[in-house]
Amino acid sequence: MKQSKTDYRGGAAIVRSTGALELTVTTSAGPRITSLRPLTARGGGSSFPF
Repeated sequence: MKQSKTDYRGGAAIVRSTGALELTVTTSAGPRITSLRPLTARGGGSSFPF
């Protein structure tokens, strides 16, 4: 599992990804899950923003 820091809508966030999924979690307000999306073509390009 890879983890990196990023900016999400003006706040700090962490992105964790495996070979199949990517999860974005805010750290400045929360923690809150803001996005869960598949990284493979089998997912149909769907994302699940929260």
